[in-house]
Amino acid sequence: MDGLFGTRQFPVELAGLRRLTTERSTDQVDQSYLELPIFFKLNNASDRRYIKKLSYLRPLIDLGSNNISGTIPTEIGQLKFIFVLDLRNNNFSGSIPDTISNLTNLEGLDISSNHLSGQIPASFKNLHFLSNFNVAYNNLDGPIPVGGQFETFPNSSFEGNPGLCGEFLPHSCSGQSETTLQRGTKRKIVNWLSFEIGYGISFNLGVQAGLKFL
Repeated sequence: MDGLFGTRQFPVELAGLRRLTTERSTDQVDQSYLELPIFFKLNNASDRRYIKKLSYLRPLIDLGSNNISGTIPTEIGQLKFIFVLDLRNNNFSGSIPDTISNLTNLEGLDISSNHLSGQIPASFKNLHFLSNFNVAYNNLDGPIPVGGQFETFPNSSFEGNPGLCGEFLPHSCSGQSETTLQRGTKRKIVNWLSFEIGYGISFNLGVQAGLKFL
């Protein structure tokens, strides 16, 4: 993107903005002059003018449709005081950073229409204020998180990801249980049984050998 930031990568410098990373910086701002006129029309009514302090506006990051490529940096988890993160319709690749779950104030997260792969981090179910969520049209796979706000999101939030599965999606995770969800658990059980059997045999032989010398 040869535009505002002069790069096609996510501007990591955003993660250093104190206004978005620490609550204390907000308290130190002189808000007496931060007033912003806002205009809007209500149902064919005449224009109305409202004065609203700039500090009342909830901080957000909207980089949608900017042709940004590369990965979403893990530093994004430092922006703990943003309420909306919109990275839709770009060329992001790689996995979704688990650090996004640190953004506990997040109400909206849109990373749809990119080239992201891997799974949706299970920790996202801890984003209790998340009311708008969209990861549609990526290359994601695996089960969607269970619990929390994920019980409320529509199927359209996940469409365009043939590898995703879930209770409310066209693709059930039951078909993946043997290959992805239970394989690791079964491997642990088999290893544990092998250890127990091997240990039992060794112990039994050791006891028998010891009795011969009595």
